[in-house]
Amino acid sequence: MRLLSATLLWAALQPPAAPLGWGGLQGWVRQEGTRQPLPGARLEIVHQGVPIQHAYADRRGFYRLTSVPAGWQTVRAWHPGHDTLELQVWVPAGADVTVEFALAARPVALAPLDVSARPSPLELDSASGPHLVGPGMGRLGQKALEEGPGVDGVTPAAGGAPPPQVGAEPAQPGDLLLVRSSSSDLKLVLLDGAPVYAPFHLGGLLDPLDPALLRSAVLYLGGAPARYGGALSYVVELATRPGRGDRLRTDGAVDPLTARIVVEDAFGPAHWLVGARTVHGIGAPLLGAGVFPYRYGEVVARADIPRGPALLSATAFLNHEAVRLDPDDGLQAVWDNAAASIRYRTWIGDADAEFTLAAGRFGAALPRGLEVVARGQTGRVRLAADFARLLGPTTLRYGAIVERLELDQEVTNDMGEPVRRRVVTDAAGAYAEVAWAPVSVVRLRGGLRGDVFLSDVVSHLAPRLAVTLRLTEHASLTLAAGRYYQYVRAGDFVHGADAPLPDPDSTPDARLAVGRASHWTVTLVQDVQPLGLQFGAEGYYKAFGGVPTLGSDRAFASGMDLWLRATGPVQSWIGYSLGWVWADSLRFQGRQLLSAGARSSVRDWVDVGVRFAYGAGLPFSALPLPNREDAVAPPLGAPLFARADADQIPDRPPRTADPYVRLDLELSRTFVVGSPDGTMALTPYLRVLNAVGHRDALFYRYRRGRGPERLATLPLLPLLGLEWRF
Repeated sequence: MRLLSATLLWAALQPPAAPLGWGGLQGWVRQEGTRQPLPGARLEIVHQGVPIQHAYADRRGFYRLTSVPAGWQTVRAWHPGHDTLELQVWVPAGADVTVEFALAARPVALAPLDVSARPSPLELDSASGPHLVGPGMGRLGQKALEEGPGVDGVTPAAGGAPPPQVGAEPAQPGDLLLVRSSSSDLKLVLLDGAPVYAPFHLGGLLDPLDPALLRSAVLYLGGAPARYGGALSYVVELATRPGRGDRLRTDGAVDPLTARIVVEDAFGPAHWLVGARTVHGIGAPLLGAGVFPYRYGEVVARADIPRGPALLSATAFLNHEAVRLDPDDGLQAVWDNAAASIRYRTWIGDADAEFTLAAGRFGAALPRGLEVVARGQTGRVRLAADFARLLGPTTLRYGAIVERLELDQEVTNDMGEPVRRRVVTDAAGAYAEVAWAPVSVVRLRGGLRGDVFLSDVVSHLAPRLAVTLRLTEHASLTLAAGRYYQYVRAGDFVHGADAPLPDPDSTPDARLAVGRASHWTVTLVQDVQPLGLQFGAEGYYKAFGGVPTLGSDRAFASGMDLWLRATGPVQSWIGYSLGWVWADSLRFQGRQLLSAGARSSVRDWVDVGVRFAYGAGLPFSALPLPNREDAVAPPLGAPLFARADADQIPDRPPRTADPYVRLDLELSRTFVVGSPDGTMALTPYLRVLNAVGHRDALFYRYRRGRGPERLATLPLLPLLGLEWRF
């Protein structure tokens, strides 16, 4: 009896016999304490100390081992910079076991390594700007919400023709085409040094710019450094990233309305990158959207060739956007950009030098009825030399620029020859600027810029100053001020269909003027490190002068921007912008914008994203547009009044657009396809655009007694698409 009892006790203490069959292991690998996922962690099934099966965690830290022999198994998890962890796991036949690994961080000890590098003053200076590449493009994406297509600022259909003479009959168009934004372009946007007039996609179906192609984006609402000239309103400097040359890579997505792709590799020592995006609308009929009113296409290409300490880089940018204003008669507004730059970076003695040759062209066309089209182009060519050197704790930056500006307008119809006016003018400038930290908590940046305009024999000096105070380890306050000058349009070039054709190389006349502006800004930025938050606030005051299209010799603007970004398991951002403008001949007018978004993983199974935008008070420009039932080309000699005078129309149109709301939702899940580093991935997604059905429009048609009606509106659009990364 005692022998039987001992035998039963011994049998009970033995592990269960390994069942026949196969099972599975799955779970997550995270860092102990922070709970952050560890992408690329390796999971191994170990037998007698030898790995016999393995898998890698994806970007969420999730792993899955299939066809694991049932029974007791030794599972090992390891990741660089963390302790290795082994567990004994019982794997049942025909089932999966979920096991989560928490690895303790342990920095890898390396042998001493001496690294020496020559600091680049140009890079150090650029790094001080507020870089904006991030979720939703941050403030840059919000800035694009108030931008217009730019057609009203270039074409003679909206160039600001002189008012009728006293006693003349006022313009009485049948309808008005209302275009979002004003007709004055007072900003400066540089893409790798090339001027771009309207680089943002405005339809809201894609990001304003592709963040996958950008290395940095800097926005100066005011107080920009002395190296920037020709920007009375604000400055945006965009820099694309160089292509990676370790292997051929591709990243793209496609759905019924849009598509994008990025391809990069190396050819010998040269690294290259090409990106393209499009709003094709092919699937619109299947979604019940009918004739899709938006079209957009964009191509960005970059190549870099290193030559010892020097680097030769070239960038090209093309985009085209069109909005169909009437699905019946095919009326549409179109605008496009073409820009390119060649940059040579090298050392000349102790100076870090960069030479840039760049050009940009913007073209637009607006319908003036069924048979008349007004076209306009503006082009700029820039030759710049920038130098920077370190003088102890001081950074000295200086340079010069020569620029050519071309303005070309044309009106054509079926009853006569095209009427064209072209103006070419030049400008030159030079600057010097010093950045210095007298004490650890104070940084000063001051400079002086001088500009000479061909149409103005007087040289213009523009001082710039910025003071940054380091309030705490993670908070800073910046006060900045500056003066700015640029060429502005003084009126329409083409006043009527009987205007004489001037010499193609005519010099500037009274149709060009030199505008001026003074900026004062206050910026507060604070990082809340434990929570992964960054908060910022910027207030500005600007005074403009000499800008005829503003309707007054003096105009003013003020406002503030607030933004908050959060990183971690939930990536989110929110931005709010409030602004006011007023002038001697313009009543007080304000606008506000709110944008927000969030993205997170739900139970490590599906990613959820949401984007929201609200806008109110955005200005209109009013352009004549005949009624469809009596739309005819104007006779030869009829004036083409650029902007209807709202005060002379009995039923006057509104000056600003109605408030609008954008709400877009997205669900996606990423599947890693057999790559240890997670670079081979497929992400199917469901995207719902215009979820509340009250999206904004770029163009409105105003009919007397009816009020403005939106053109090219979008219905609610559910999109199933696929994103890939190889």
